[in-house]
Formats: sequence, C-alpha cells, structure tokens
Amino acid sequence: MVLKWRRDTEAAKAKVHTFQLWRFQLIDDLNGRWRSQGIHLTRRVETVILDVAIWDRLLNDARAFDTTAALRWHTRHGLPYRRCYLLQGPPGTGKSSFVRVLAGELKRSISFFQCSNPKLSDQILADAFRDCPSKTISVLEDLDCLFQTAAGCVGARESRQSVSISLSGILNSLDGLVSGTKGRITMLSSNHPQLLDSALVRSGRVDMCAEFALPTRADVATLFCSFYPDEPEEMATRFADAVFAAATSSVDRTMATLQQLFIKHRAASAETVIADVEAFMESRQSGPGSANGVAPGVPL
Repeated sequence: MVLKWRRDTEAAKAKVHTFQLWRFQLIDDLNGRWRSQGIHLTRRVETVILDVAIWDRLLNDARAFDTTAALRWHTRHGLPYRRCYLLQGPPGTGKSSFVRVLAGELKRSISFFQCSNPKLSDQILADAFRDCPSKTISVLEDLDCLFQTAAGCVGARESRQSVSISLSGILNSLDGLVSGTKGRITMLSSNHPQLLDSALVRSGRVDMCAEFALPTRADVATLFCSFYPDEPEEMATRFADAVFAAATSSVDRTMATLQQLFIKHRAASAETVIADVEAFMESRQSGPGSANGVAPGVPL
C-alpha cells in the first residue's frame, strides 16, 4: 500500500486549486444572506489518507452527478437535480478534508451553515437552501449535536437546548418543495451516526453514506511516507508501531492528531519524529498547555 501511494503521488500533477467559501450570516430574526469568506486552497486527493474504495465510490458518484448528461436525465424523469452525502466517523478522520478535495475535483464553491446558531429558524434555513450560491457544495456539520431523543420517542427528533431549528425544518430544507433543484451537492457530517433519526438518513434523502474510520497501521505508515517520501519503508513501519504503542485512546491516533506531530517537526528528520511519538502522545493528555499546544480531542 505504501509503495502504491508513492507511485500515485509521483504520477499526480501537483496543481493547486482554490475554492470560494460562503457562510450564511443572519441579519436579523427573519432574514439572512450569503457572504463570501474569501478564496481558500483545496486539497489534492493524494494528500488525504483514506480507504481507496471510499475515495473511488464518492468521487466517481459526484463526478457522474456533476455533468450535463446527469442534469438532462434528472429533468427527463422529473427528479430534483441534487445529491446528498453523509460522511460519518470520529472527529479528525478526514471528513472536512474530503469536502475540500471534492471542491477542487468539481471546481465548486463551498457553502457552510452554522446550524447550531440559536437564532437560525426553520424558515431562514429553508430560504438559505433556496438561495444557495450556484455550483456549490453545501455543508452541514455535526448533525448529531442538534437533536436528542425525547421521552417515549424512537430516534433523535427533539431539538437540543439553544438549537432553534427542528428536524422537520432540516428535512424540508434538504428535499422539500422549496429546497432548490439547481445541482446542489449537500454534505452532511456526523461523529455519532447512531444518534441520527432514521427519517434524516433514509434513502432518497441521503443518497450515499461513507464511513470515515480511524486509521489502520497501514494508513499511519502511508501518512509517514507522505511527509518523508525518501525514507525506507521500514521507517514508516517503525513510526506506525510507535503510534499504536503510545496512543492510549483512539483520539490520539486520528490523522488530524498525527498531522500535528509532523507540523511540530516540519524541519526535523524522520528519526526525530519517531523518537518524539511517545512524548507527543503524553503531552496531549496534559491539556492545552502541553508542548504541542493542542488540547486533547480537538480535531483540525
């Protein structure tokens, strides 16, 4: 797997693409508007370590949707021209990074909703979806933080405290009559998908789910090679073994966490990185004032 990654990386064109980021801003209790947050860099596929099968399935599906032929097909059959994906898995496993990759692959902008805003109503959310910028990827993160299971109910359908939007408001915005049909791609994310209500993730509303799992030893070794491509494979194996030996919790071995180790030693040798794995993991457990300056469990 490591050798394959190296071949793919060497063959890939190192072109840097950008995307425009939009954020929905509330004006008052009844209105809001989309405001540009500037131009940001995308990420190339080979810079995000993820199961190849997941990459192929998601990217191929999105590419096939983002075509004139797909638009004509949806129109001919009277179907709304939109697509929705659910990315699920622990924090720091690459969900947000994948959205940036997709923006670069499809040359689309990204429109971000802050659904936990207590002033965001169902009507404002519906208006935001309807008026979403064209050629965009709409992102709603951490859906499991919005709702909770009410007494006697099946599924998380009751809005949490300080959350003003309802489950029905989300559903109507995703695929209701006023949700828009101009080729929008929606990305939902959840750290705890088991908490989501079945009505939210049913077929026809969510077109495809993808599991972003914690990295395996092979994934960790591949990450090492992405920062030290000239080192022998045995060094990558040593690094992976050190990570799995030192990490006391799953949070400590997410890709986001390990990237912080490489950032800390961005001018150091591979041997230095491997030698610091144990101390780095211990420092994460001592809080925000630790050597790496990152609080435990905070995803990138």
